[in-house]
Amino acid sequence: MPRSSPSILRRWSSRIRTADREAYVHYIAQTGIRDYAATPGNLGCEMLARDLGDGSTEVTTLSWWPSMDAIRAFAGAEVAKARYYPEDEHFLLERPDEVEHHHIVARAAGGDGGDRPIAFEKMHANGDDFVLIDLRGGDMVIGPELVRLMGDRQRGIGFNQLATLADCADATASLTFWNADGSPLDACGSATRGAALKLMEEIGSDTVSVRTARGLLLCSRNGDGLIAVDMGKPSLDWADVPLASAMDTLILPLDGAPAACSMGNPHCTFFVEDAEAVALDTFGPAIENHPLFPQGVNVHVVQVIDPAHIRLRIWERGAGLSPGSGSCACAAVVNGIRRGLLGPRVAVQCDGGMLHVAWRGEGVLLTGPVERSHSGVCAGSRS
Repeated sequence: MPRSSPSILRRWSSRIRTADREAYVHYIAQTGIRDYAATPGNLGCEMLARDLGDGSTEVTTLSWWPSMDAIRAFAGAEVAKARYYPEDEHFLLERPDEVEHHHIVARAAGGDGGDRPIAFEKMHANGDDFVLIDLRGGDMVIGPELVRLMGDRQRGIGFNQLATLADCADATASLTFWNADGSPLDACGSATRGAALKLMEEIGSDTVSVRTARGLLLCSRNGDGLIAVDMGKPSLDWADVPLASAMDTLILPLDGAPAACSMGNPHCTFFVEDAEAVALDTFGPAIENHPLFPQGVNVHVVQVIDPAHIRLRIWERGAGLSPGSGSCACAAVVNGIRRGLLGPRVAVQCDGGMLHVAWRGEGVLLTGPVERSHSGVCAGSRS
């Protein structure tokens, strides 16, 4: 809920296909949420998602306003009529005609409603740095603007990804992931392992479960202190990656004939003779923004040392060059196994260190180290 003192809550709900969740969140962040933020008087907006378990997800948009006049500036004279964009037809399974307006008659005391400090933990997995923010038991909202501010390495904390922990009825906690540029993502192997370590230490157990947009993920701590996560089953269909049109994801029509898959985020794997020879700082962004990938893509170059060992270099979507990424390591091994180049268990040498990935056709098991860097408090900001 915003930190100001709104008097009216505007609420709209619909349903989308669960497989479209990441694409829809990205689309809304570029359309509806921007329009809310640009309207004078708007006090904040957020979108909620609830998996209905039947392949669909309920999405709800909440926005806060000081008056009905302020809402009319956004919605027009027919203030109770739902507002849609032309592209909505690609996502929505239903289009309710009306929205709800609720007058807020009471709030819990919370000081003067200004900015609040935000406690965080910074960790890394083989140099792939991320931040954890624990939202359990509170009412704080983390949105794209705040993520971008915190992700700035000169003005904020700096990280490749940010993960928030929230209360969850059927898991130890639920996780939501963000890139440093404020874009959402459904999977982050490094931050999942970091959150799992935090939760294990809290409850004194070597096993926990976390719920993400990928579903319920089981995590464990090995005797050597490494954290293992079942990252779920990869998606291999072109529409799930997604790609711009129907094609075989095993060999894409690009120079180098890469393979693609999704681990909850899109991946493109190039198999090369010498991974070090690739100028990934220019090659990576060119592929990330190629029209074949409407949501962008994580780019990997893989040198196969032997069927149980690869050298992996990574360009992460929304983050750039990365010393290590759990979901990228998983996708690279999956695509290598699909090509017949790798066995079911593979050691993955990233720039920052070693990961281990196993896949036998179902969930992909990712194992690797996690270390704390530091913890602190960041100055809050409205988002």
